[in-house]
Amino acid sequence: MLVNPFTRNKIAFIEFAAKKYCPYYAGVCDLNFTLAGNPKNPSMVYQKDISAQISYEEIRALAEEAARKEWQQFLGMGQAALLDQCLNVQRAWMFFRNPAILIPTEASMKKCAIVISDRGEVRTTADFYPDLNKCHEYLQIMSNHFEERGL
Repeated sequence: MLVNPFTRNKIAFIEFAAKKYCPYYAGVCDLNFTLAGNPKNPSMVYQKDISAQISYEEIRALAEEAARKEWQQFLGMGQAALLDQCLNVQRAWMFFRNPAILIPTEASMKKCAIVISDRGEVRTTADFYPDLNKCHEYLQIMSNHFEERGL
């Protein structure tokens, strides 16, 4: 049986890229790639399996972890890092800092919201809370960003 070296190299490259760039590759995130197209055509298209989406509980846990890391020096003992309120737009969730966490002006970059994609990508972003309309607009931009980049 003849093996097309071009196809074999594509598969090896995708496996390498998945292991290198996806922190959840080792069993947490399912990164199955499937071949699509005409089997007689050596230039096949690779599509990422969308089963990599994670549950709200996992998204919330990632947000809590990111918030604790981001604001650890400002958190009081037993203080909640995030509000219970959050927003969801298509592929992204936005979580807000508990306003009881006091952040000094010299650390103003720490005044942020946490955005998580439905595949577990974590970002800190501008915090427009309590203006939920602005938050929703910005979250739509982040959702589009995640969608365009497959995050």
